[in-house]
Amino acid sequence: MSWIALVFFSLQAILALIYINIGSRGILNTMIAFYAIGTLLIPYLAYLQVEELSSICLYCASMYVVIILALITGLYERRSRRPVSVH
Repeated sequence: MSWIALVFFSLQAILALIYINIGSRGILNTMIAFYAIGTLLIPYLAYLQVEELSSICLYCASMYVVIILALITGLYERRSRRPVSVH
């Protein structure tokens, strides 16, 4: 499962770099969608840790926090961005 996290966060890093350089709302929406999917998976992954593995992974728990904070940050960024009018 660790390779999934590596791919997920690598893709997010690439999208973030593109967003910083281009500022595309579509890129931001894609990032938010990925983080929303990640947030929806957190309860299932936490269940697997506690019930099936009988342990709590500190690395995994910190990733859950990062995913949730990134989703909140992305939503705030989308809400605070003003549309650019072209004259």
